[in-house]
Amino acid sequence: MEMKYQLGRLYYPSGHNMIVTRLTGLVLLLNLVLSPLTGCTNPVLPPVAPAPPVTPIAPADWTPRDAQTFSHACFAPAELNSQTDAVTEVLFNYNDGPRDFRPPEGPDGYILQIIPLNGEFKSTPLNGQMTFVLFAGSALNEDGAIGTPVNIWRVEKQNLEQYWMPTHLLQGYLFQLDWGAVTPKRANYEFVVHIAYEHDNQVVNICRTLSFYEKWGTPGQ
Repeated sequence: MEMKYQLGRLYYPSGHNMIVTRLTGLVLLLNLVLSPLTGCTNPVLPPVAPAPPVTPIAPADWTPRDAQTFSHACFAPAELNSQTDAVTEVLFNYNDGPRDFRPPEGPDGYILQIIPLNGEFKSTPLNGQMTFVLFAGSALNEDGAIGTPVNIWRVEKQNLEQYWMPTHLLQGYLFQLDWGAVTPKRANYEFVVHIAYEHDNQVVNICRTLSFYEKWGTPGQ
């Protein structure tokens, strides 16, 4: 039987849920504003079912080599800046609050959007993999060493295409990251996304970080 997934609803402890997030509202508003200015009508996009949630990987699968890459060698080479087809910039969006992916009702994880931009600032699909690492507080300790991850998710090269979400504005990848057995506390966190993609027979590494306060967790949970 074919499984169909819907985007998780924004979860509130009171039990009320909101389907349209702030990011979606912003995209809709921009679409309404920009469409009349262009003098044309947006084409009708076919419905696309979101890909299944991404489950965490075992901490042992995130090797010291992975950590070394994202802490010291995670910037696109400067020579790629002059190549319009190369991705050198990435927008990293986080939909505020945990999401409800599946029964029973309750928070199950986060939704993240990754928008790779080429030299012409056009969103561009990638031939590579993405790793998402969640840290409590900060990714780096006071001594500069990498902290211990709270959770890790990885989307392999062969699976990445299914997470591409076509929209009228800001096309990109949309990921539902399932917490699994680890539920975040009410505290400060930092997400690190490590993108490793292939371009002209070389692997390009790009990392981006995003800090946020998880306000829906329970203190000391």
